[in-house]
Amino acid sequence: MNESSVSFTAMPAVLELLRNASGLLMNDAQGAATLFAAALDSPLLAVPSMSDFSAANLQQTVALRVRLGMCLAAANFNMQQLSDEHLAAACDAAQAALHEASRLPFPQREETPPVAMDSAAALPLLQQALVNLAAHQCIAFAFGGVLLGLVREGRLLPFDKDLDIVVPLGSFERAVALLPQWGWRPVWVAVRTSNFRCFEYADTGITLDVFAYDLDAAKGRVLGGWWPQGMPRESGRLLQFKPFDAELADHPHGRHWRVRQPEAILEQLYGANWRVPDPEFDGTLETPALVAYNTFTRVWAALRLLEAWTQGKRARFERLLRVLARLDPQDPVPHWFAAPDDAKVNQGGFS
Repeated sequence: MNESSVSFTAMPAVLELLRNASGLLMNDAQGAATLFAAALDSPLLAVPSMSDFSAANLQQTVALRVRLGMCLAAANFNMQQLSDEHLAAACDAAQAALHEASRLPFPQREETPPVAMDSAAALPLLQQALVNLAAHQCIAFAFGGVLLGLVREGRLLPFDKDLDIVVPLGSFERAVALLPQWGWRPVWVAVRTSNFRCFEYADTGITLDVFAYDLDAAKGRVLGGWWPQGMPRESGRLLQFKPFDAELADHPHGRHWRVRQPEAILEQLYGANWRVPDPEFDGTLETPALVAYNTFTRVWAALRLLEAWTQGKRARFERLLRVLARLDPQDPVPHWFAAPDDAKVNQGGFS
């Protein structure tokens, strides 16, 4: 192998594959996994140990391998029917990508505009959706970041990316069937679960996440989170709450459901300091309600880390590393990134 073979033969094909990654994942996760795995196994992207291979070209090659590994993990994670085997493959690919990333200096930050919804336009859409669902005998109420903003600040959070509502499990299928009648169209999401759907309103870019929850009366708890299709709930991202009640109430914009004593819910979701704004809080992993740190949540954590790494978001990346270390002190990933950047990526570092 020589430098030109990597630079001029492999790079264009790999870059094209990465440019098309989102479409491949949405349309055919199994086929995408095959393509990403083949690219990683290509001799043209093998990490060389030759003494005459430049550090710059080495970094470029390894960085491409990191992105391919992230895509391979995402493909396995997004199979139509998840299995233990798919989750294990996704975890292996994500951790392998993180291990390779740990040998590189941290990338420069990508200057991209912040992703946030138009709160002024989103609030009336949320309100109307709740009013419509209530009128069709569906219990549905604000939850997550939406509930946090409305209770703490009297408005939607300015940095929030989507709207969140929850419905009882028995109303879930009816609710997701009704929403398209009012302009909400289903959209693809990176996780396939039995109790979560995502919708977008017309061409606004405003998205609505709908979650189902279930009352476990025998154990006196409410279960939520993400439940993988075809797998036990405990195999996914399982959240546990103390039982709560909802009530039908009149609002200036119409009659709809709301949760009683929302402060208790918010403390379970965001911790005792929920009243203190924290835009970097990762509600998926940092929530005290999380009761299952397993292969599913490990994959999600690794994908979040890889996303932060590829975008050069060091503060977010380091925070997620601390979260991983807290969730599992034996997790090797935080230890891989302990070396300072100036000690990484030299010609002897990849033998």
